[in-house]
Amino acid sequence: MVEHFRKEYDSPAYMKLLNAGRHFRSLEAEILDWTDKNRILAPTRLSTEDASTCELFRPAAPFIPELAWSCRFGDGVHNLRSALELLAFELCHIDDDVPERPDRIYFPVVEDQPNWQNQTRYLGSIPASLLQRIQDVQPWHSDSPRTHVLALLNRLNNMDKHRTTIGLMVYPGKLEPPRIHPLPAADDIETLWQDPWMQLQIDRPLSPEALPALWHVDPAPMIYFENRMTFLGHLQPWLFQQIKSILGYIASGVWPVIDNPVPEPVWAPIPN
Repeated sequence: MVEHFRKEYDSPAYMKLLNAGRHFRSLEAEILDWTDKNRILAPTRLSTEDASTCELFRPAAPFIPELAWSCRFGDGVHNLRSALELLAFELCHIDDDVPERPDRIYFPVVEDQPNWQNQTRYLGSIPASLLQRIQDVQPWHSDSPRTHVLALLNRLNNMDKHRTTIGLMVYPGKLEPPRIHPLPAADDIETLWQDPWMQLQIDRPLSPEALPALWHVDPAPMIYFENRMTFLGHLQPWLFQQIKSILGYIASGVWPVIDNPVPEPVWAPIPN
């Protein structure tokens, strides 16, 4: 016999979800605004070891606010995790029952099935059909539980809470040859090569006369995590859409239909 449960109310969990979206959109706008107002000219030269490799160096100015961007991203991540926590608390009280330990209620994220019972021992006041939906979305059902969206969100949130910020670094972006400008003559040219930034493989050797030069690049913020990294601009909308879908499934029992699904971001190893 299938248990049905339906109740409509204003959900604080959904408000936290919307706040996460606001943080993510605000950060995207902030990065675009910063890029419009600042010009990054990265000193660039050919590698002395390989004529098909360019070496880009990070200029001393302008200052790129990576820490501020990381904090804003962390705020969005925290709101997504809080949305899940609030949902668990709401469901524990949804039929006016009183949970055994209200202070121990949280949304479980379980990567190993044997841990499920232990992780949900204080969620007994959640109606069985709703608890089953929470079980349905757990990482252990995935082929790769550690990279499941809930496991990723949980670890990112813990990093933001316990290690001050989530790892964010900026790489050079919009690497187009027409944006290469001559290097002005300067007495202190050697100071330009003090902060290595990125090496770039090119499909054909560049003329020695073209480099060294200043390459006008845009900031490409990357989130780095557990020896891998991905574009912030790809990760934010995917995280939001995935958690929104999970909340929708738990609330309704039906997976939401997404008109424009956001692809899962591609992760790459962090360069040495």
